[in-house]
Amino acid sequence: LCTFNCLSIAAWERELDVAQGKASFVTGWPAAAGALRPIGYGIALAALGCAFFWRFAAFPLLFCLAASALLLVRLNLAHGLPRDHRTALADLVLLTPLVALPFSFR
Repeated sequence: LCTFNCLSIAAWERELDVAQGKASFVTGWPAAAGALRPIGYGIALAALGCAFFWRFAAFPLLFCLAASALLLVRLNLAHGLPRDHRTALADLVLLTPLVALPFSFR
């Protein structure tokens, strides 16, 4: 999930990186930006699959991981948002699994 976050931010900042002469994963492989949506859906599906496989024992955490991945996919589709806002929201999305914390003390 953290790598997906970093790749998303790199995709959003690709033009800035190119203009400044900086190297990132997405400046080297621009086609990778097109794979972000399937990667996000894959992370969400894997998290929900694990929740089902483990008989919902870790459901709150895995559900939050899936929600985080789907929120990052949504941010990847939000081209109208300024880059800085998307970057800040992407970092905030990483805190979504903290929602599961109260449910883990049963």
